[in-house]
Amino acid sequence: MIVRISNCNNISSGNVTIEENRLNIKYAINGTGKSTVAKAIEYAAVHDTNGLKLLTPYAYLGTTDVDRLPSVEGLPENLTIAVFDEAYVNQYVFLEDELVKNSFDIFIKTENYERQLSEINELVSSIRTIFDDNPELDGLISAMSEFISSFGNARAGIANNGALVKGLGSGNLIQNIPQGLEDYSAFLTDNRNSKWLKWQSDGRTYMDIGTKCPFCAGDLAPHREKIERVKTEYDAKNIEHLAKILDIFERLGQYFSDETNARVREITTNVRGLSDEHKNYLVAIKNDVEVLLGKLQALKRIGFDSLKDIDRLADALENYKIDMQFISHLNTPFTARKVEVINDSIEHLRGVVGNLQGAVNRQKAEIQRTVQAYNDEINGFLHMAGYSYTVSIEETIDHSYKLKLKFGDVGTPIAGVKSHLSFGERNAFALVLFMYNALYTHADFVILDDPISSFDKNKKFAILDMLFIRGRSLRGITALLLTHDLEPVIDCVYNHPAFFNTTPKAMFCENIDGNLYETEITRDDIQSSIQIANENIANRPNAISRLIFLRRLIEIIEGKNTAWHLLSNLFHRREIPLIGTEPMTEEAVAEGVHRIQESLPEFDYPTFYRIVSDDGAMIDLYHHATSNYEKLQVYRILFDPTDEDHVMRKFLNETYHSENDYLFQLNPLRYNTIPTYIISECDNSIAELEVGRN
Repeated sequence: MIVRISNCNNISSGNVTIEENRLNIKYAINGTGKSTVAKAIEYAAVHDTNGLKLLTPYAYLGTTDVDRLPSVEGLPENLTIAVFDEAYVNQYVFLEDELVKNSFDIFIKTENYERQLSEINELVSSIRTIFDDNPELDGLISAMSEFISSFGNARAGIANNGALVKGLGSGNLIQNIPQGLEDYSAFLTDNRNSKWLKWQSDGRTYMDIGTKCPFCAGDLAPHREKIERVKTEYDAKNIEHLAKILDIFERLGQYFSDETNARVREITTNVRGLSDEHKNYLVAIKNDVEVLLGKLQALKRIGFDSLKDIDRLADALENYKIDMQFISHLNTPFTARKVEVINDSIEHLRGVVGNLQGAVNRQKAEIQRTVQAYNDEINGFLHMAGYSYTVSIEETIDHSYKLKLKFGDVGTPIAGVKSHLSFGERNAFALVLFMYNALYTHADFVILDDPISSFDKNKKFAILDMLFIRGRSLRGITALLLTHDLEPVIDCVYNHPAFFNTTPKAMFCENIDGNLYETEITRDDIQSSIQIANENIANRPNAISRLIFLRRLIEIIEGKNTAWHLLSNLFHRREIPLIGTEPMTEEAVAEGVHRIQESLPEFDYPTFYRIVSDDGAMIDLYHHATSNYEKLQVYRILFDPTDEDHVMRKFLNETYHSENDYLFQLNPLRYNTIPTYIISECDNSIAELEVGRN
């Protein structure tokens, strides 16, 4: 596919070529617009028009001209895209107690897991159908849960801070309205009674304003005592608890025996509050309710998680049955009919227990195999990349799974992962976790914006291997890797192309005045410094350019011999060549000339000294140079780098000497790896020199 990007930050226009189902590497110097390319494609792929507008060039902010707004064309519809960037790291990785969000979904929930889980669910579906066909069972579970909660947190008995004591502890003042407050009975017995009491309490605060009643605006004096008494007798919160307790007993009434209902009515209508006998009786009801609730909740949850730790399912299923003769408070014909259906379903399940046991065992084996495979993959990567960590996928108390980070062979768990890891370690982990997340979401297009340039060589290739070469990786998925680091290009295109299912496609990207250009990088384009120097010595039309590359070749192969010193003196425009502070001897000069003439027969020092000393000739050579690299070399002849600032001096020295070269590199005359802003500075200096000469 060819993606056309227009009016996005510093990119006015440009085509980005992406070959599907392979790794596409875009190598470019910083400032080219790599991150802009990543963001533009991401926003366009997910149809985020607001995000795309954020890339509007500064000069066009506020424009309504559609021809100047950001646009991206050429992407297929319905792409599932995954982007590795800072937002991904912040949202999905290095959580407090696990390495990546959704560990269960990413690592455990495989297609085999889902298929075998469906088999188990199908086998136990008869029990689940009971709850689907009898929605009142959910109401019963809810009411019983609320009933137990009303006892508070006491291990035994009833807690004084529980809703039961707060609601019934002072007696039922809804059905037993104190004498003298009968006028308020309609309000106190209404289901909105607690809200009325709060309203009445709020109104009392206005009684000191005057002699008028704050409720009826009549004379306050005859009613003051009665209004104040409501406060004494009633607490709005306790009435709210009482109403809740009465509602729970109402919902449970059809499941209680007649005797239990009679005793409950006696307790809940009692005006004197809860006696010790009342409390003991309610605790006995609670014990029966807990037994039935536990059985129903276990049946409702029945499935792989509840069965996987049981060795003999046939015996365990018998324990799921409900024996009503030992749950006396709930032993009624109505409850028994509901329970009978449940017990029959469990008996049916016992008939297929062999199938169920086999399905559970297969699922356990699948999880064990999956966990071991992922642990081995990630820990293998960590070992080969030189990290002193291990990971472990561990089951949690709620039957989920989390990817945990541990230190060293002893496996000491690490809490606060994000603060513990260094920047490089976080980046490495995040990349690997991103890969697994992209596979989980079935991404068909992956973008990585300069992800590995900060690593050393061994870690770089370990990450490339993990991301794009191994069987369970992004291998075969359309991927766009943007980088300012040549080393991944060398590894993918030159050193190890056979490791990939399809040789990655590499491009050099260049931004010239806002226009983005691509130049393919093939295996033949990746050469040693010696190859490049020899090629340029043989092919450059200008003798000065050939001498520039000859000096580099001599330095690489022969060291700083007499020929190297002679060329260095020439480029420093010294009429009398020096070694250190002493003039070169005639023998040394002759030896150097002889070596240079092996590559450039027409060379003699005085002639070429006159050429390099001629500012006009050098300026003309600068203007006719076809690459930024060559311009920089000529610039260095014209200007002493010690007069430049540190940034300029860095580029001058690193291109003039060979100390920072890769073993393999791209020919700088075909690939403009010198930033445009550096050449702009050179252009300005050259222009000033021309003005001075005129």
